[in-house]
Amino acid sequence: MEQRRTALLSRKQKVVAERDEARRRIAADAAEEVREIERELALLEAAERRERRKEDAKRAWVIGEFVLRNGSEDQLYKAIVESPEFDEFLQGPRRAGLRKRFGLPEVVESTPTQPAEKRGRSAA
Repeated sequence: MEQRRTALLSRKQKVVAERDEARRRIAADAAEEVREIERELALLEAAERRERRKEDAKRAWVIGEFVLRNGSEDQLYKAIVESPEFDEFLQGPRRAGLRKRFGLPEVVESTPTQPAEKRGRSAA
């Protein structure tokens, strides 16, 4: 009777260990598949962002060329101020020349280190 009990407990222990190992393998396989899917999604999102940037740059270029050919200085300045895409058009070698040509100040991107109230300006 005691031998039978020992054999059954041993068999139970073996089955439980096999079950736990199978669960670990399934969990590891699922985790790897999730990582692979996340990598593919990241690549897809990066490609979509690149495509949007290309489209935005192309649109900004067309707007910029139109304004340069057909617009006045006021229209150019308004387009620069109102459109973040258009400002991207002014990056690189054309930026300095166009800003100088139209007497526009060079844009300096900086982040304030103190709140507006401490610099003597109103926060309105």
